[in-house]
Amino acid sequence: MIEVRVRRDVDQSPEEVFTDWADWTNNPTWQKGMVSCTWTSEPPLRVGSTYDQVALANPAAR
Repeated sequence: MIEVRVRRDVDQSPEEVFTDWADWTNNPTWQKGMVSCTWTSEPPLRVGSTYDQVALANPAAR
């Protein structure tokens, strides 16, 4: 398993940030190299959720 930690200060409430983050179809708007992301299970995000994403092999080329 890979552990990823990211920190970024934003001027929004924790509820607003979590709502945006928990909808992983928003992934391409905040993660460089992501092209698309679609749920393959019913949202919202929960244990067992699945999704498909398309990412660039070389995000720097974007």
